[in-house]
Amino acid sequence: MMKILIILTGSLGVALQFYYSSLLPEAVANHFGAGGNPNGWMSNEVNFFFGCGMIIFLSALILAIPVILRKSPVSLINFPKKSYWLAPERKEETIPIIATWLRFIGVMTNIFLLIINHLVFLANQTTPPRLNQSAFLTALFVFLGIMLLWVIALFVKFNKTD
Repeated sequence: MMKILIILTGSLGVALQFYYSSLLPEAVANHFGAGGNPNGWMSNEVNFFFGCGMIIFLSALILAIPVILRKSPVSLINFPKKSYWLAPERKEETIPIIATWLRFIGVMTNIFLLIINHLVFLANQTTPPRLNQSAFLTALFVFLGIMLLWVIALFVKFNKTD
């Protein structure tokens, strides 16, 4: 299920980049400071490729996690109780569990990027461009809250042994 959600949110992100690029000005405000005022710009074309590249790269990376984990030496993986969970007799059972957890964060990250890209698009529809700072901060704090709960849940789950 999480694999499908990664693919759907990633595809939606790319589709929105195509849609947004046709409506954005040639110079796109893409970085904002205090008060939502722009302090960084890039061309529409670079913004398009950067936005697509970011979501495609992150989605592909999250989808590749099980392969990466299976091929990585346990010494390179930082994980609670890794000697237990990644022991040869448990590694093949543990990797799909870890992959599901990471895919959840991948979906949340893609959703966060969709929201941020939409806020940047909306900001560039006004003259002068201005980011809705309260919407940005709300999205950021919700995302960070989800990340914090995820880390706590991860440690609770994987800090146990049989």
